[in-house]
Parts: sequence; structure tokens; C-alpha cells
Amino acid sequence: MTRIFRKNLIGAAAMVAWGVTASQAAMIPETATIAPEPVGLGNQLTFNIPQFNGSLGTLTSVQLTFTPTFGNFGYDVYNLASTPEPVANETVSMVTGTLTSSLGTVSYSTGTQSLNSGPFTANAGPGSMTEGNLPFVFQTTPLMTTVGPSGYVGSGVSSLVFTESDPGSVSGTPGSGVPGDTLFFGWFGNIGGVVDADYYYTPVPEPSTVFAAFGMLGLSVWRKRK
Repeated sequence: MTRIFRKNLIGAAAMVAWGVTASQAAMIPETATIAPEPVGLGNQLTFNIPQFNGSLGTLTSVQLTFTPTFGNFGYDVYNLASTPEPVANETVSMVTGTLTSSLGTVSYSTGTQSLNSGPFTANAGPGSMTEGNLPFVFQTTPLMTTVGPSGYVGSGVSSLVFTESDPGSVSGTPGSGVPGDTLFFGWFGNIGGVVDADYYYTPVPEPSTVFAAFGMLGLSVWRKRK
């Protein structure tokens, strides 16, 4: 009779401790950042996200949010003529591109920009180049997804790779009176990003919680017996 009573008491205390903990689900945020770097077809951004410490509790889910960041973007004008060529009021078309990972794809784009700082003179000689920055304003939507918990618990990092699957596009039109077969237009740019990882977990019961549960049950039993 006494053993049964003790087993029931221990089981009840454990249930109370579990109930207190289960109602206190928690979240820990982690962040991985890569500064903008040159863009190119097949270039990769590898984000190393610190893993969840399993000693804190049981990981239930991971919410990841990837937000691209953009550095300098601009135009290249290649002059294939043997003499300088004037370039005035050029129009640079929209820059577009995609970043693809195992979790999904993020697209980005810009509006059309005009090179109104001219006229300027392209460098003379075959293969010479003039370049400059453009105040592009990028439009993009962050990628949000829920994953795990497998692969995100440990003392190391979980890697998430985004690949530049489309190098983007920029085109230009020669200014008035400029031969169209001597000037060619290109572009350059830098892309990085931030990955936010929110770890949702159920904490391990703290000793004080368990002791409190036993204390509550003990008091209850004492009152009943009294």
C-alpha cells in the first residue's frame, strides 16, 4: 500500500513538473550574416547557423528567414573603338536575379535607371572600360520557412547554401550619334544576406520546478491526512 502510494506520488509530481514546463515553451534566436560580395552565375552564399544546444530542452521546430542584402551595383561600358567614344544619357535596363537553396528561391529586381551624369568619354582602345555606380533600389521578398528539428541540434553549425542561379541582366543604348557597334554594356554587383533562425523548444524541467511540484503534492497530501 505504501509503495503504491509513493509511486503514485512520484508519478503525480512528475506530471506536475512536466505540465509546468510544457506550458513554458521557449525560443532562442540565432543569426548568420554574409556581407555583400561579387555576384556571378553559380556563386554561392554559405550561411553557417549555430546549432541548438540540446541540453536546454527538446527542439520542436526551426523557423528560418533569409533576407538578401545588396552592396554596390553599377554599369560597365566597353569601348572597342580605337578612339574615345562619347556616352551620354544611357538607359540601363532592370537588373534581375535569383538566389536558390534547398528551401526555396528568392528573386530580386530593380527599376530602370538612366546614366544622366554624362556625357563622359569612354577610354580609348580595344577592350577598354568605363564603369560607375548606379543608385539601384532593389525589390525582394524574404524567404520564410519552418524546418527541423532534425539536423539543427548539436554543438556545431548547420549550413544553408544559396546559389546565384541567374546572373542578372543589364543592357544599354548608345547615345545620340554614337556608333552602336563599338560600345557594349555590362554590369557588376554585390549581394549578401542574413539568415535568422528561431529555435522553438520545450525546456528541460529545472530542479526547483521538480522540488516545487513535490512540495505542492506533499502539502496537499498532508492537508488531506490532517
